[in-house]
Amino acid sequence: LILGIAGDIRGRIVRYRSKMDSVDDYFPKIESARDSVGHSWTPASNLSTVRPVIREGDVIEFVVTATDPMGAPLEYGYKWHPLGSELWTASNTFELTVGRAEVGKLKELHIRIRSPREPRAKHSCDDFVMFHYDVLPRA
Repeated sequence: LILGIAGDIRGRIVRYRSKMDSVDDYFPKIESARDSVGHSWTPASNLSTVRPVIREGDVIEFVVTATDPMGAPLEYGYKWHPLGSELWTASNTFELTVGRAEVGKLKELHIRIRSPREPRAKHSCDDFVMFHYDVLPRA
């Protein structure tokens, strides 16, 4: 009888915790991101129709606002998807120089954040947003 009651209590505790916990209580998230060529992202925005034309050699500046519910310091970075290298900084403002490898149509850049905690929400980062560009060769 005691084992049955104890099992029932454990089950109730698990169900209670599952209702109280959420991924938003643990993993950091991006609140906004913008670049110097016209992109601006918030959770309520839709960037699907925004695709500025940039050129190889252009320098793009970024500002990212993000929070970690656990209060840990965050790292900010970017990666050209799918084959680019991940670059990280401790500053929420950073810049990138568009390279020859990025020349093309509908190039996808992931703006990323991560906390020092592992595991992370999305493989190598905790959250990301996508910006799309059409990239022309140097003039």
